[in-house]
Amino acid sequence: MIKSVALIVLTSFTLVSCYNTYYISVDNLKTLQRCEQDKGCQNNEITLNSIENEPLLIKDDTKLFVRSKGGKNYPITPFNFKMTEQGQLVASDRDYLLPVSDLEENGEVKYVSTFKTAGLIALGVAAVTGLIIAVIVTSGQKSFGGD
Repeated sequence: MIKSVALIVLTSFTLVSCYNTYYISVDNLKTLQRCEQDKGCQNNEITLNSIENEPLLIKDDTKLFVRSKGGKNYPITPFNFKMTEQGQLVASDRDYLLPVSDLEENGEVKYVSTFKTAGLIALGVAAVTGLIIAVIVTSGQKSFGGD
């Protein structure tokens, strides 16, 4: 029983990961509508600066989001959306037609944080190990008023 619980806990920790979030301006977000070589994009990769002036490598599989003023996150695929002159963000692969006026002014880029994720997994392993050690140490002792 304990082995199966430990396995489930360990598996759940490996499936959960922590992210570092960076914010990009609307102008940078507009450059991610499609990959254009004259704007520095090659092989569906481009390096942009975040608002905090950190370099960000954006690829096809980068997690990119826009957030509504109500707080809802909308994932969008880099190089596969359009911001129209009528003030709409169109992401046909996600079936989005969002008014730009209803969105926060910055886009979000998220990267998996290796250190945070490894720390979370190590914490889970330590918790399971502590549980197993506690069971081993207390085994053989009578409890619940037994003779």
